[in-house]
Amino acid sequence: MSIDQSIDRSECGQLTSQLTDDVSMQVNKSEKTNNNNSSTLIEKELYEEHKLNKMKQSSVSTYIDRMNQNEQTNLTYLFAKAVYASNIPFQIVDSPYLKSFFDALRPTFKLPSRKQLAGKLLDNACTETSNHISSCIKNAKCIAIVSDGWSNQRNEGIINYMLTTPQPLFYKFVACEENRHTSDYIAIEFCTVIEEIGPEKVYGITTDNAANMRAAWTIVKEKYPHIQTYSCASHSMQLFAMDVEKQKKYATHLIQVKKIVQFFKNRHVAAHIFSKYREQYGITSTLSTSVATRWASSIKSIQQLQINKKALKSSVVDEEIASSIPSNQQNLFKQIVKWVLDEEVFWLKNQHFINLFSPVSNSITKMESDSCELSEVYNEFMKVKKHVEENNSSSLSLSQNEKSIVELIEHRINKVITPTHHACYLLDPRHQGENLKSEEEDNAIDLIKLIWKHLNNVDMELNSEQETDVAEVLLTLPSSTACAERNWSVWGNIHSKNRNKLKTSTTGKLASVYHNLRLLKNMEIDTEDPVFISNEIEDNVSENIEIDVQIDST
Repeated sequence: MSIDQSIDRSECGQLTSQLTDDVSMQVNKSEKTNNNNSSTLIEKELYEEHKLNKMKQSSVSTYIDRMNQNEQTNLTYLFAKAVYASNIPFQIVDSPYLKSFFDALRPTFKLPSRKQLAGKLLDNACTETSNHISSCIKNAKCIAIVSDGWSNQRNEGIINYMLTTPQPLFYKFVACEENRHTSDYIAIEFCTVIEEIGPEKVYGITTDNAANMRAAWTIVKEKYPHIQTYSCASHSMQLFAMDVEKQKKYATHLIQVKKIVQFFKNRHVAAHIFSKYREQYGITSTLSTSVATRWASSIKSIQQLQINKKALKSSVVDEEIASSIPSNQQNLFKQIVKWVLDEEVFWLKNQHFINLFSPVSNSITKMESDSCELSEVYNEFMKVKKHVEENNSSSLSLSQNEKSIVELIEHRINKVITPTHHACYLLDPRHQGENLKSEEEDNAIDLIKLIWKHLNNVDMELNSEQETDVAEVLLTLPSSTACAERNWSVWGNIHSKNRNKLKTSTTGKLASVYHNLRLLKNMEIDTEDPVFISNEIEDNVSENIEIDVQIDST
């Protein structure tokens, strides 16, 4: 081998070794790169899988809604009670929007039909409230019957019977049908209610002051001497206010007030301008119209007029109102402008009327409250009488044959105040018979002895402990028939023109459930356990209801 060949081999060996090292380095580098890429790919796959799982967890694509028959029954009954207590028409169950709401909320729940709401469900609600009413009657020491008559949309005569325990409960109603409201008929119905409750528990009957009612009282007292009969105090005070309003000087002013109120209520331009000035002057009260069937509404109408005096004055001189009045009403508008701008006569009379009759309005409001005790009636009438006597000198002169206001209040006091009121006033520790005449006090004591004898079946002299027992009875008697009047408002809202096809029996059930459910809720009595509910209402419900619900996850 030549030297040149030896050198070439040596160089080749070196080159080969270097190439081998280079290749090894490249291989190692390539492996590291591949490992990194593989790790990144795995991490990315894991992240995508986690993200998908998270999306699946937050949006379940399918589930099964189950409801057994008992749950459907209970939910149906709770829904029905909500309808009755809110006075919602039965046709609400046919609303597609309500159905859509329950389909989204609880797909398996089946809304009851109108027939079910008016049938078995309503009977169940009546049974539930009747059970609680019976319990209240059983636990009550003293019960008073409050009754009033009414005619519905079809002019059918109805009489309601409320019981105070002392909370006012709706007991029952009677459809008069062909029966006339004679004293005999009214007395028979009262005696029926008394016997149903138990004569030993009934101590009072409160009605209006009509002649047939007073005659019925006499019949009832002959059979039950311990039961006290008397007229509604709020209604009697209202009758006094109406007696005064009939006097010419007051009647004329009330007519003017009524015309002013109607002018601004019945014309949209005038109403808008008046509303603008009320807002400008920061007056929140608006004008109100007197209503014959609403106690003290005339007095409140005049008070509202006085509050809006500034806005009224600005309104009648506004050119926009003047230009909106048609030619055939210009004379009326001129009269209204004259009255509203008449500071010396019109507004002076208005303020005098307010000063004189505000205590009357306050007394009516107080005595029509369910919490007003019978002992307060005598006190309220005496306060009004004193106020009238002190302010009578400032009133305007009387027309011929008109009685003075003092004579009018005395006339009403003689009609409404009875020995029952005197006895309550005597037993009330806040009054203790203050300013009672000797004859009134003697009659009160005789009545207290009568009640004590009925309570204990013993005739003996009274002591303070025995008087306390009688006070626990008499001081729970109601002062007015306001609860019966309010019950008619409930009837009117239920048996409206839009629901005129309702049967009287169905309306009575709805009125009873409406009144008593709300009362029981206020008394915090748990009525949510429908243990007595019949499953007959669930004739369309299977033993178990299941619905597979598919939810779009997109």
